[in-house]
Amino acid sequence: MKLKTAALACASTAAMLIVGLAPAASALPVTVAPTLLEAGSVQDDNGVLAVSATSDSAITQITAHFFAQSDDDGTEAATEPETEAGETQDFTLHSGTADSGIWYTSQPVQLAALGDYRTVIELTDADGDRTEAAGGVLDYNYTALFQSFTATPAAPDYFHQEVTVGGRLVVRHPGTRALYPRQSVPVQLLGLDESGAATTATTDADGRFKQVFVPKHDGGVSAYVTGAQTGSPVRIAIAQSATRVTLDAKDVNIKPGQSAKISGKAEVEAAGGVWKPLAGQTVTLDPQGSGDASTTAVTGADGRFTGTAAPQSSKAVNVTVGSDYEGFLAASAVQVARVHVAATTSITGFTASLDKLSQLTVGGTLETGDRQPDSSKAYIEYSKDGRTGWKTVKTLTTGVDADPGSFAGTFAAPGKGYWRAHYKGTPDFGASYSKVLHVTRTATRITGANASPEPVKKGKTITVTGKLQQQLASGAWKAYGSQKVTILFKAKGAATWQVLGTAVTKADGTFKKGFTAKKDGTWQPVLLSPDSAHLVSYGSEDFVDVK
Repeated sequence: MKLKTAALACASTAAMLIVGLAPAASALPVTVAPTLLEAGSVQDDNGVLAVSATSDSAITQITAHFFAQSDDDGTEAATEPETEAGETQDFTLHSGTADSGIWYTSQPVQLAALGDYRTVIELTDADGDRTEAAGGVLDYNYTALFQSFTATPAAPDYFHQEVTVGGRLVVRHPGTRALYPRQSVPVQLLGLDESGAATTATTDADGRFKQVFVPKHDGGVSAYVTGAQTGSPVRIAIAQSATRVTLDAKDVNIKPGQSAKISGKAEVEAAGGVWKPLAGQTVTLDPQGSGDASTTAVTGADGRFTGTAAPQSSKAVNVTVGSDYEGFLAASAVQVARVHVAATTSITGFTASLDKLSQLTVGGTLETGDRQPDSSKAYIEYSKDGRTGWKTVKTLTTGVDADPGSFAGTFAAPGKGYWRAHYKGTPDFGASYSKVLHVTRTATRITGANASPEPVKKGKTITVTGKLQQQLASGAWKAYGSQKVTILFKAKGAATWQVLGTAVTKADGTFKKGFTAKKDGTWQPVLLSPDSAHLVSYGSEDFVDVK
């Protein structure tokens, strides 16, 4: 078989480490002999042959024979002798171990002509066992690659916006590694066009190509040629120039329905820290919060602008130029123009109720018309007489449900007194008060609580006694008769209380209830369910040892 000459060919990018590998057929089916797993060109380095093999002992010698591939279906006429194009024993272990690894030729294979070559691999191990098997294909052809690919400048700025991307396309000989330029080849450049479409640049006689463009934002640019290694992407990072906005006034007062005029000057920082007028750029006026649309104004040659904002309520308007996300101009620091529109407020639906545990629950709604403060608080105030000595007991934030002005809360409170809600207001919203509510429950107490005898024999009677009283308006305590006192018991070591019974107080407030002694534990009388005008009270706990 004669050696073939191959036309110039570009190497396809391979997905595996070894290109063109084929399963090997063992010449000698001896289980202890070396086994050829794969053999073929190394990815992106066609002139280097890789051999993957394993054996029961160290592989000591590898010989590769190369035969030119046939142009037909892979078979040669029986009368035509097959000519070996070359061989090599120059292998170095690349990875793995001597008995199971991958070997590379130490130097590129040297063959007389380009082309695809069938391989036959001889393997010999330390035991003297030898295998000869067919390997894969050595892709002994030119490799097309980008010798260089750059972007200049890689960090363009507002004053130098054009970027030139370019490089050199060459082919490399698989054996000698000599490089030759590729001429008149269309190179696809990705990353120049915002639409994602490729831009084409054609190589010159020296294989060089270039393209000039103005980037819109940071990004990567890569070069691609069919059949060639993709050029390493280059990163273009726009060096954004600093900008600033100076407002003529930071506070603007208007009436409802009017538009506020917001004016100022936009500038860009040049070399040496010099600030220059920023002409023809868009200034954004963005009301904070929701419900109001942003507006824009365009700077004149002197960098000055005048815009309008018509928020529905008093709002801060953020004024900026530039963008941190794209373009040559960094976003300026936010300048805030505060537009003030007066508003009348009121507190409606104020309620206050005191439960038996002396917990006060209040609620109401802060009404501010069509507008709401960014953040508002209702101050719950208490007075003994409803006229003087008001003090804040609790502060509640509005917006507890679907109504943004609503507020509600529950907290410990005195048994008697007067309550109101107070909104203190802001420069944009007036202060307001709710109606005053009188809330009262009479305090109670249990004195002289006792469980006896102590100790007591099991099965005998334990008697729980005490006296229930209620507090008069004068502050004095009076017997509270005809009330049910609940007797609680908690066994020794237990975590929860049990209701064992009730005792009804006499006219003098005293009560007594007997129980059969069963186990050690703590006893306590409690006014657990008072009427709507009284508060819960607890007698002292008393431990009784049952013998």
